[in-house]
Amino acid sequence: MFEHLASLKVVDLAENSLTGTITPLCKIHNLIDMELSGNDFQGLIPNCLGNLTSFISLQLAYNQFEGSIPNSLSHLCRLQLLDLRGNKLTDFTTVLSGCLLSSLRTLCLDGNNFSGQLPKGLYEYRNLEYLSLSSNSFSGTIAESLGNLSTLQYLLIPDNKFSGSVPLNLGQLSNLESVDISALFGFLLFNF
Repeated sequence: MFEHLASLKVVDLAENSLTGTITPLCKIHNLIDMELSGNDFQGLIPNCLGNLTSFISLQLAYNQFEGSIPNSLSHLCRLQLLDLRGNKLTDFTTVLSGCLLSSLRTLCLDGNNFSGQLPKGLYEYRNLEYLSLSSNSFSGTIAESLGNLSTLQYLLIPDNKFSGSVPLNLGQLSNLESVDISALFGFLLFNF
């Protein structure tokens, strides 16, 4: 059915309580924007989404996706917005490589099941403007490498379990407009 929709560029099925699989949408090869937030899609995010190389925006927030974000998404060289908030995802290190490091502008991973230290690859995004990782279970210190995100405008990482000091070079991010590192469980010291 979908393979005949060669001219379709945008699919917006948000807030419909849809269920089932989104795999058939992978047959619409010219999609630039997929908005499926606020439904009841479950299981793994399909690998085939990585074949939709025209994507600029992929929004799968507030569903029931679980497991790891597929490595295939790291090959979406035009992707600027990735919104996977409010799912049950446990690993996103797979999207910390490939051409996403230069294309991605907005990364929203709030309200998932991520834990442990922030992965080192997170600090390698060259054009990231908006980073939101709130309401997960990240812990440990926030690395000085945060200062490498020179284009960052919004840093939203509250409600995690961070400890230690906020990196001094956070004050060198000249484009930064908003920072939220408030903690429910951790203990942070601000040394600006």
